[in-house]
Amino acid sequence: MQHKLRPLLFFYVPISLALLVYTIYRASSLSLTIDEAYTFLHYVPMRFMDIISNNIVTNTVVSANNHILNTLLVKLFTCLFGTSELVLRLPSLIGHVIYLIASYLVIKKIKSPVIALLGFMLLNFNPFLLDFFSLSRGYALAAAFTFMSANFTLDFFSTKSMKAIILSLLFASLAVISNFSSLIYYVGVIMVFSFNWLIDYKVKKLSGKDLWKYLSIVLFTIALFFFLYEPIRRLIAFKTLNFGGNTGFWVDTVDSLIMFTFFGMPFGSLIIAGQVFVAAIIICSLAWVVSGLIRKKMQGERQIHLITFLLLMLPCFISVTQHILIHTKFMQDRMGLFLIPLFVVNLLFLADTFSISPLRKWIGISMLGILAITFVYHTINTENNTYTLLWWYDAQSKDVIKDMETYHAISNKDINLGVNDFYSPSCTYYKMRKNLTWLTITNMTYAAQNCDYYYMLPWDDDEVNKKPRIIITQYETSKAYLVK
Repeated sequence: MQHKLRPLLFFYVPISLALLVYTIYRASSLSLTIDEAYTFLHYVPMRFMDIISNNIVTNTVVSANNHILNTLLVKLFTCLFGTSELVLRLPSLIGHVIYLIASYLVIKKIKSPVIALLGFMLLNFNPFLLDFFSLSRGYALAAAFTFMSANFTLDFFSTKSMKAIILSLLFASLAVISNFSSLIYYVGVIMVFSFNWLIDYKVKKLSGKDLWKYLSIVLFTIALFFFLYEPIRRLIAFKTLNFGGNTGFWVDTVDSLIMFTFFGMPFGSLIIAGQVFVAAIIICSLAWVVSGLIRKKMQGERQIHLITFLLLMLPCFISVTQHILIHTKFMQDRMGLFLIPLFVVNLLFLADTFSISPLRKWIGISMLGILAITFVYHTINTENNTYTLLWWYDAQSKDVIKDMETYHAISNKDINLGVNDFYSPSCTYYKMRKNLTWLTITNMTYAAQNCDYYYMLPWDDDEVNKKPRIIITQYETSKAYLVK
């Protein structure tokens, strides 16, 4: 094993540090987006227990914007280190560190060193994932904790240790507290452990130590239920669980993840190719699992592949089932971010267990090599420190406030800046952070009045061109307008 780990570490450490430097740089330079600023302005100031219970009411409406663990960590870090963009995004950067560690722990379990190296690139060179590791949202933490939980789940089936099952459940619980969408992963992990318990119960007499392992599942689930009951109850009562799709799991979840992984690039037919590839891998994984079960060859690497397949597919089936039974919406784009590493891990162990002959090994490594090179090139090609994919229109709110400071320095007069509802949180954040007492932020969505300047959305052509308004500038990245 050591002969494989040494070159793996030589590859892993510098690449991990380079990726971490990239996300840190973006976290310090990107303009704060609407959802990040909304969290800071409305939730971070609340009391500890109010954040946990989601007892946060703005205009009598409870919002799903409160990603509890992220909010609590932002509250802690801003008390200690101030309110810069980098400080607000520290929780997601910690999530990136956890994700990188989980990547190494998982690829160590792969038999082929080449597949392990290629797998590390596939797990980490994804621009959509990297985007969220630089943002103050709970999605990055949820993806990181889910991935770490999956690692310890695999450890459990190798060692059968109580420590592994406890760590798996702990990280799965942290994923749920980071973002409620990963609750379906937690349920999937419980089902995997329950299946194993039923098998153990039938084939052998369980010892007291074995019973303690499975009792920990019950204890974690009860604790998580009591933690989640009030915040989820309030979200349901105020009917704020309204983000997502109703078309279908494949269209709403899978297609959106494929599309955003391409990071807004006009690839067209390649998106269709991505859909075909994902479907093919799932079908091949299912066929490989079924053949192993029929031939009763589910030991070693093939058992690990079975677990990775279940960890990927059970959350998908749970999502579909709850949509049918209680009409919840399907996850879209960022909500399903945690599914990306689960899919890649299943692909890697499929390739690893499939490589039982030189020809099969060559096919698997060639396919993964092409994918890895493609994703590394794509990630490097889309790297930027100016915008985020989902909130591109909010890329230059920081620049707008800098322009207001310039105009104030020239005129030495108070300024009233009219903004759309989309821009109000980020502009208010920069006004508060810089203590600009001479600047008034007027939300034009709720109060139409004359202002000195107007910061307008790129698609608000009718408002921008109203007479006698004059366009001062259209910002290059966000395409937003500053109008006088």
